Amino acid sequence: MSPTLIGVLIGATATLASISLQLWFSSRQRERDRYMQLRRDVYLEAADGLAALLEYLQQSARVDISFGKAETSLVRQGWLFKTYLVASTDTLIAMNKANAAAAAAALDLIPHRLAISEIESDIAIVKVTLSGIEQFQTEIRNEAQATDIANPSEQSLKRLEWLKGQLDESWKQRRDESSRLEALTNEHAKRLREFLQRSMQISFDTQTAIRSALLEARSELEVAIDFAKFRPATAAVDAKMREKLAQTVALIQVGDASDRN
Repeated sequence: MSPTLIGVLIGATATLASISLQLWFSSRQRERDRYMQLRRDVYLEAADGLAALLEYLQQSARVDISFGKAETSLVRQGWLFKTYLVASTDTLIAMNKANAAAAAAALDLIPHRLAISEIESDIAIVKVTLSGIEQFQTEIRNEAQATDIANPSEQSLKRLEWLKGQLDESWKQRRDESSRLEALTNEHAKRLREFLQRSMQISFDTQTAIRSALLEARSELEVAIDFAKFRPATAAVDAKMREKLAQTVALIQVGDASDRN
């Protein structure tokens, strides 16, 4: 074999090897791009899922929404299951922590909501009772006013005496129920403050856990972030929120002290 032919064969082999390497590299790159796109899709859905959990939690923390009436359709767990297919260990741990924080927060609020619902039911019963007593007193007064006082019979006098006794007894019941209503109202206000205090704290903690999970996902997607700038700014915001939370809690505790006094 001539040296020229050998040189041609070597050149062709080198070219083929280079093309093969390029094709292999391109294939690997396309595979990596597809995997990264899949992660992006899953993490964007996870962000929506975590936002829905936070919204559900915020609805659960609103006392103007009846217990159990928060929009449960917002809470879907498909996003969490999808993260098991693509997430790295650290991201998966962070996502599970965020989901658990939201779930634990919602469960934490249930006893407070039940306590408020219970006291509201008691207040409603007392109000109905007071309304019944007032109606009874009105009927007694109407009957007494209809009696012929100028020329009363012995029977009518006995009836008036009995009505007077019933009226006196009804006033005693009314005072007792009014005192009970006042006590229940104060207890209701106290439970509302406890609920507000707890809901603010767990909402802050849940948002912090969700933020950590999303930052882990961002890091895994290789989306750059200036942590040297981001972390101090976030720490300042958190510190301000904690200060505001402490001030609000202090005001709530002042309200509790006023109730006790």
